Amino acid sequence: MFLLELLQGEHTHKIGLFPTEEQVIAWIEQIPFVRKDQYTIDEVEFVTYSLLKEEMPVYAEVEWQGYVVPFTRYMLPDDDEAIFVWYKMHCFNEQTEERQMVDGMTRVDAYTVMNDEVETYIIQRNELYEEAKHYFESRGLTVERGGEGSEDGEYVLVDGAITFHLDASSLADRAYAENFEQFIASYQ
Repeated sequence: MFLLELLQGEHTHKIGLFPTEEQVIAWIEQIPFVRKDQYTIDEVEFVTYSLLKEEMPVYAEVEWQGYVVPFTRYMLPDDDEAIFVWYKMHCFNEQTEERQMVDGMTRVDAYTVMNDEVETYIIQRNELYEEAKHYFESRGLTVERGGEGSEDGEYVLVDGAITFHLDASSLADRAYAENFEQFIASYQ
């Protein structure tokens, strides 16, 4: 299943659920006042669908399989572009034979992580903090965590100064470094 939404800044209009991504695209493309922009980045093609308030009618109805969704230029609070986005959603109406992780992502602090990587990511973050704590406390320094829930995410403080963030970049740097001293040298 795919959840279709129309986003404009912080405003969200939930459109509905579709069984396939192809049906989402077909539904969007039938809207006569939708904008379709195609572009390529690193040889990968992308398509975005959007609405501009100035190009929308005062009132229109978009029908799909007998269901009607009203559209009006008054649904957009400002003149900025509104974009259609869709997300794959898990449907829990069927019993699974084997335990399986649902598709999607989970927010961990200030970052989103693929659902099947969340547990490993959290374990690695905590291990990196514990390694930093052991390393710096053995040298007589005070170590604590800070910034949980902040825009930049959680970080490690050493004697009150931010030393590094507990994020995917730091985890990758630590995995690449031969030891903690080599890792921390890149942050000083």
